[in-house]
Amino acid sequence: MASSALARRAPPRTSMPSRSRTYARASQLVRRGSSATARAALSEKHTIAAVATAGVFGYMSRPGGTTLPHITALGQAGTYGVALWGVGKVTKSPMLQHMATGLLSVQAAEWARTGSVGGAAPAAGAAPAASHGMRGLL
Repeated sequence: MASSALARRAPPRTSMPSRSRTYARASQLVRRGSSATARAALSEKHTIAAVATAGVFGYMSRPGGTTLPHITALGQAGTYGVALWGVGKVTKSPMLQHMATGLLSVQAAEWARTGSVGGAAPAAGAAPAASHGMRGLL
């Protein structure tokens, strides 16, 4: 009787998750994350198109690159922005219209940076900071 009172019970065994279960769980988390990322990108596809269009235009119009034909009064980005906007309106394509928004935004920034619109020289009464970007404003 004394021997049974002194016997110890072994602690309960806890098993480690199997490797296949760990890999399955990890792959499930990766799938969830990638599908969430895809959904987020899908809801922002027009913004991505506008930014990508501006980036491609910037790459093509860099010094020493391709000479792009354009209407001087509109500027390079403005010419292609208006063209994309018109085609987008005719074809009712929101993607083309958002791409046009990207290029027209680039042209508006260029006009604000240089202080000239349509290739004209800045006005005689223009502030000197207008030709130096935002340095005078900040």
